[in-house]
Amino acid sequence: MDLLQKDVPILAKIYEAKCFYDSQNNRIILYYKNHVTARTLVDFYDLPTTPPPNSSLYVIYDLQTGTFNVSTDPPTYTVSNSKVYVTSPINAEYDMDKVIIYRISWYETDTNLNYILTQLDTFVRKQQADTITATHTFDPTEPGPAFQLGPNAQNQLIRYLNADKVDGFDASQTPAPNTIPVANTSGYINTGWLPPLFNSVVAITPSANTIYQEGAPCLIMVVSQDLAGLQISPDGLTWYGTFGQEHYFSHVEGGTITFYVPKNWYWRFSGISYSTHGGFSGQYWLKFVFNY
Repeated sequence: MDLLQKDVPILAKIYEAKCFYDSQNNRIILYYKNHVTARTLVDFYDLPTTPPPNSSLYVIYDLQTGTFNVSTDPPTYTVSNSKVYVTSPINAEYDMDKVIIYRISWYETDTNLNYILTQLDTFVRKQQADTITATHTFDPTEPGPAFQLGPNAQNQLIRYLNADKVDGFDASQTPAPNTIPVANTSGYINTGWLPPLFNSVVAITPSANTIYQEGAPCLIMVVSQDLAGLQISPDGLTWYGTFGQEHYFSHVEGGTITFYVPKNWYWRFSGISYSTHGGFSGQYWLKFVFNY
C-alpha cells in the first residue's frame, strides 16, 4: 500500500507506485510511473538480511537520489506545505512528489510481479553493471554535450574505442587532402605528406641600393667580379654584415657568392661590377626558392 498516497490523495493523480518483496532473491522491487512527466522507473534493493516471516516491510524511496530505506517498523512522518518530514526510522525532509512511502504486507501478491521483474532488463540501472544490446540515441532537449565524463573517468583509455574522425577529418597512412597523417609500422610519416624541398629556381636581376623582401626561404647565388655592401635583415631596420668580393686589379677574374635569406627577411647590396672578357659570365643571379 502506498501510505503517502493514502494520506495525500492528490498524489494518486500524479503517479502510481508499487513495491514487492522478491523472496527468491531477497530483494525489494519498486515500480514507479509519473503521469505528468511520463517517467517510468524500475529499481530494486538487495536486503542485507532476510526479513522475519509474516511481517510487513516499510519502504522509503527517494526519487531524486534513488536511495532505499527499508524497515520492519512503520515510519513516522508528517505532511505539511508540500513537504514530507520523516522522523523515524530516519530523519529526512522531502518534497511531497519526490518520495515514496510504501508498506509491503507479507501476504501481498500481485499478478504484475513477473512483468515488473522482466522490466529490470529494459532499464539501465545506475549502480549495477549491465550489457546494453540496443542502439541508443543521445539527443539533449537543448544544444549541448550528449554526455559528460566524471572525474574518475577522465583521461582513461577505453579499449577498442576508435574515433571515426577528429574535428571532422579522417586519418590515414596514405597522403590525401584534408586527412590527418598517421605514422607507419616503423614509426615514420610517409614522405608524400611533405611538399618538395625546392619550390622553384629563377634568374633574377636585382638593382643596387634596393631593399628586397623574400616571402619564402631562399638561397641566392651571384657570379660577379666585384660585389659590395651585401647585407641581410630580419625587419628591414637592423642589418647584418657587410659582405662582398673584389677582383685583383688589371686581372680578369671573378667568383661566386651564395647566401641564405630566411622567410620574410630582407636583403640588399650597394654595388656590383662584371666583365665579359673571354668565357667569363659577367653578372648572373640565381634564386633557389624553398617550400619550408
